[in-house]
Amino acid sequence: MRVAIMLPNWVGDVAMATPMLRALRHGLGPEAELIGILKPHLRGVLEGTRWLSRMIPYEHKKNFLSNSLALAKTLRPLQLDAMLLLRPTFRAAIVARFCNVKRVIAYARFPHTWLLDQSLEMPRLHGKKQITSCVDQYLQLAGALNCYSNNKQLELATTADDEQLADDVWRRLELPPPKQTVVLNTFGAFGPSKEWPAEHTVGLARRIARELRMGVLIHCGPSERAEAKRIEEEASHPLVRSLADEPNLPFGLSKSVIRRSRLLISTDSGPRHLGAAMGTPTLGLLGPIDARTSFNYHDDSRVIQLAMPCSPCGQPKCPLSHGMCMRGITIDMVFRKACEMMEVPATFPRSAAAAAS
Repeated sequence: MRVAIMLPNWVGDVAMATPMLRALRHGLGPEAELIGILKPHLRGVLEGTRWLSRMIPYEHKKNFLSNSLALAKTLRPLQLDAMLLLRPTFRAAIVARFCNVKRVIAYARFPHTWLLDQSLEMPRLHGKKQITSCVDQYLQLAGALNCYSNNKQLELATTADDEQLADDVWRRLELPPPKQTVVLNTFGAFGPSKEWPAEHTVGLARRIARELRMGVLIHCGPSERAEAKRIEEEASHPLVRSLADEPNLPFGLSKSVIRRSRLLISTDSGPRHLGAAMGTPTLGLLGPIDARTSFNYHDDSRVIQLAMPCSPCGQPKCPLSHGMCMRGITIDMVFRKACEMMEVPATFPRSAAAAAS
């Protein structure tokens, strides 16, 4: 059987699709050909895993027509038995039809339902649509091919090259041993509404370094280098370093750095779900997004989310311009919860002056 999977556009969503990929491989068997279609830069997220037979890069936002025709030219000769659309969009459905797939399966979403061979409905209670985790939504798609699983744990892997990259980072930055190092990721590609303020990150990094005598590594993506460097410089402590000056920032490095750390503290962005998939204790800082959709079934995960009357708004930029769902999460809240998760005593400065010293 040949099945293509049109994977999501976001790092975290790709990680949350791994229980579905695992269910498909186990359900269809080792002989099945599973083809992952994904944005080119996301390939590194799944490298090292064993479920897909191959991955085909596909960029749909730029040169949609030419890229879609090229994808169809690759896939049409394969006579695919099915394609699962984890991007339930009109464009994704059109592309599936270009590829001459026998069975196109996705969630029902106006106006593209007529392009599908099988459309799934979201769970409802008393006629009202229920909000569920993306993990459950993707697994339900696998169920359409009679592939079922109760294992909802996210799962990713690193390669030997990934681990070597992390070894090199630890050596260059002179970080403490991994289990004495906390990774901070306070950015978010979704938009500024998900980000934790830089001044909060600086203050937290200082407290972890000064009071717990632990290393802090500021994680960043290519577009976040300048901000990560500023946080490192303003923290002004030899135990606080960042990835800002690394020549390359592949997802393999992110996975290996997160995998070996004592704790990951992250906004509700891709690295949070990488942490879950690598089995790293993870503290999530959540703001504008409904926590039910991003629930990732990680046993060693905790979240901090404020009960705001305007949240969850689901907007990339705060509609009220105050951003209090994230700004209101204080340094002390995060520090206390981090200490609790690491099972270390929280120390508290006697005064503001002591905290700044």
